[in-house]
Amino acid sequence: MNDRLPDYARVGAFVLAEQPFQAETGELTANGRPRRGDIQAHYQQAISQLYESKHEQVL
Repeated sequence: MNDRLPDYARVGAFVLAEQPFQAETGELTANGRPRRGDIQAHYQQAISQLYESKHEQVL
């Protein structure tokens, strides 16, 4: 999939969720839309670590 995307739109790194997003856990709205702010807050440490390790590899 990445091969068809321009450089700026390619996925470089990702974090696997501990479990599927659910409305009951607050990560989805009642109609199934992601609550991006809540998801980001929950996974912020893991996301930050991705950027830190990527920066270290470049140096």
